[in-house]
Amino acid sequence: MKILDYFEEWVMSLMLLGMTALSFMQVVRRYVFNTGFSWTLELTMVLFAFMIFLGISYGVRVGAHIGVDALVSLRVDRGGSTELGIRRIYFGGLMDLREQDDDGWHRVR
Repeated sequence: MKILDYFEEWVMSLMLLGMTALSFMQVVRRYVFNTGFSWTLELTMVLFAFMIFLGISYGVRVGAHIGVDALVSLRVDRGGSTELGIRRIYFGGLMDLREQDDDGWHRVR
């Protein structure tokens, strides 16, 4: 059963090793031999996508995800949820008044 405990870690490690080896091989082939494979970028992206999904399940299993409500959980009184709701409305309103383009964030007219 201990093998199954470390299965996700090994699979993610092998995926990361494969992504690194593929990227290194592509750089060497492109700049040293002036050629390259057409499929290495796609395979690297697929490995990265699967590694994200495995990382999510691993993080849930070991409890390693960052808590978004860390400040709210530190509050002792009951006003934390009301204060959080007010903050969400305020910052949501600010984001509605702004938009992003190539030059950065600008106010919506």
